Amino acid sequence: MPLPAVARQRISAWISKRGSEPGLLFTGQRGPLSVSAPIRAATWTGRT
Repeated sequence: MPLPAVARQRISAWISKRGSEPGLLFTGQRGPLSVSAPIRAATWTGRT
């Protein structure tokens, strides 16, 4: 799935912070996130 540049940058930053341990890359308050949720969150973050 193509990702906007800002989403790639923010996801890369999260992976660097999170580390490479096995497990889910993203989780929500109610469990695993949908496929599109991290992309929406990464592109939404920082908007005013």
